[in-house]
Amino acid sequence: MRTLDYLLVVSIIISSIGAVLVYRMNTETNSAPTACPMDALLCTDGTTLGRSGRDCTFPTCPTTSKEESVDGTAAGSSSQIRIISPLSGTRITSPATISGEARGFWFFEGSFPILITDESNAVIGSGFATAEGEWMTESFVPFTAHVEFTKIRAQTEAGVIVFKKDNPSGLPEHDARFEVPVTF
Repeated sequence: MRTLDYLLVVSIIISSIGAVLVYRMNTETNSAPTACPMDALLCTDGTTLGRSGRDCTFPTCPTTSKEESVDGTAAGSSSQIRIISPLSGTRITSPATISGEARGFWFFEGSFPILITDESNAVIGSGFATAEGEWMTESFVPFTAHVEFTKIRAQTEAGVIVFKKDNPSGLPEHDARFEVPVTF
């Protein structure tokens, strides 16, 4: 019986040491710094934000007013895209010839979508802007597009050209757009 008591005490001690070691390993693992994915959030004002904190969330983007997000920092431009033609308020005819520069991250496989909408936001034309240079950069890249459109209502006189950042992921946090008001 003495041997069984001795074995029981030794097994309890070994189990206790094992439990303490497992607890310490789990505690040390949980206190280690968290490695967040290296993706970035592109805000509508052109700033990029990285993930941070224990839960790897993005901080809140700076807010901009409606006029800033539509008109940009100067007529026909923003920190992400610059429109050369047509400028805001210009009369356009079909097919619309559009040119400008956009930062490389607006493109996917060398293009990004463009929509033309009427004053009721109905899409009356769509096409793609095509990069005229190396688009895999954060710098501005020249682009051109030729977009055919058809007015749905003859009395429609105003509309908007919508430049959409190409977003193959489909995630709303990666969406961005720039609008230029035009007339027909």
